[in-house]
Amino acid sequence: MTGTADPATQPRAGTKAGLLVELSEYQRLAAQTDQQAGDSERQLLVALLGLAGEVGTLLTEHKKWLRDGDAHDRVTGVNEDIGDILWYLAAAASALGLDLGDAAQANLGKTTDRWPPTRDRAGPFDVPLPPPRIFDADFRHEQQLPRRLTVALASLPNDPSRVIGIVRWLPVARRDPPGACGRTGLVSRHTCPARPQAEG
Repeated sequence: MTGTADPATQPRAGTKAGLLVELSEYQRLAAQTDQQAGDSERQLLVALLGLAGEVGTLLTEHKKWLRDGDAHDRVTGVNEDIGDILWYLAAAASALGLDLGDAAQANLGKTTDRWPPTRDRAGPFDVPLPPPRIFDADFRHEQQLPRRLTVALASLPNDPSRVIGIVRWLPVARRDPPGACGRTGLVSRHTCPARPQAEG
């Protein structure tokens, strides 16, 4: 019988042996190096401040690449920043009693439900919508919301830095009921047909 290595125990391509871990295991290992462990409030505060700082460093790496082009090794810096961000995420999860692996799995479930990977779409917001429904279609005319409105923006005379919106709505257009000749108001003015003149 020839001995064969179990693929499940072998490192994946591009990874270092012994360093490939699940997120939950990473969180457990990261907690062993957390100097604030034991004080959950301080641990959370330091983790959140660390996250803010590392995200700023990540943006700085991209800024340097925009400024210097390929002369700046963006990949190496970003790789280190992402690792630091992951560490602080694990610390924040530990401080709150959360499991990083569970959070990651729940997030994938949410995003997959919103944007299935097998559905062809032009973009993340290309989601089919139901046909529009006019909720007050069966209401009386004077109870219906306006179908059209105009909004004008104007600055206040005594404070030009403040802008207000002036809304003017247009009534719902519909046919007048029988006998509404000449009525005005919410019902549009109706032009009455000329009455035939009686012969004398």
